Amino acid sequence: MKGRNGRISPTGRKRIWWAGGIAFGTLCFLLSFTYFVVKPPYPTRVVVGGIRYDIEVADTEEERSRGLGGRASVCRHCALLFVFPEKGRWAFWMKEMRFPIDIIWIAGDTVVDIERNIPSSSTAVFRPDAEWDRVLEVKGNGAEGR
Repeated sequence: MKGRNGRISPTGRKRIWWAGGIAFGTLCFLLSFTYFVVKPPYPTRVVVGGIRYDIEVADTEEERSRGLGGRASVCRHCALLFVFPEKGRWAFWMKEMRFPIDIIWIAGDTVVDIERNIPSSSTAVFRPDAEWDRVLEVKGNGAEGR
């Protein structure tokens, strides 16, 4: 859209401004869509008994079944939060675990039970009497004193 003198004509400038405006508007829309719609529905950190954990969320059947199994380790203040669609009494086991863990059962915002320092070699099935809708798995003795 260059004129005879090698400069951009006024019509060309208008088109560039329009194209830039449309690109900027599209970018703003996508960023706001990502922030408001695709924002994770769960927190990225939780505090249990005064200890803050950075969490990953397991909210699908496959993720809940795998849990922390197969991992070499987990950091001291990292945890896996299992989210269930409703309260219940699902079983937990140490399948393919390579390190000891604590399991913290949560109903709403209340800790209902804690199983501490379960060895990776355990073949037991863990299921507290109370119903719950979330479980937090942390490194062994991570829930110590809670």
